Amino acid sequence: MKKYFRRLIAASLTVGSLMFMPITHASVETYVGTGEYIMNTSETFNDAKNQAKLLAERNVLESISFYLTEHSALVDGVLEEDEIILIVAGIMNITNVKYELTSDDDENFAVKAEVTAEVDADEALKLVEREVENRQLQK
Repeated sequence: MKKYFRRLIAASLTVGSLMFMPITHASVETYVGTGEYIMNTSETFNDAKNQAKLLAERNVLESISFYLTEHSALVDGVLEEDEIILIVAGIMNITNVKYELTSDDDENFAVKAEVTAEVDADEALKLVEREVENRQLQK
């Protein structure tokens, strides 16, 4: 009987502490970008895959940059798009990459990559706005 009450108290304390934990609302956004790279005769398939993936990642980062510019009045005129991309690249999480090999009638091969990435939009916005504020303080 004593064991039962100990377990009941332990369970109650655990549930009670979980109820009072702070709730965070991360706004994780999912972005999909594509990139296509046409291989030349001296390149390997892996080289082309890497180039296509880089183009797709750049596409995703540009989408995120556009989102951040639209949602922050502070950014205009202070940060360039490439600077925003560098900030966001550090917190972007790639969740999936798909490749497709295509060829045309002239036997030219192209690799198309599709990248799915997640970014915490709130965190990205905070990082960008912090950078903007730092630059304004340095003036």
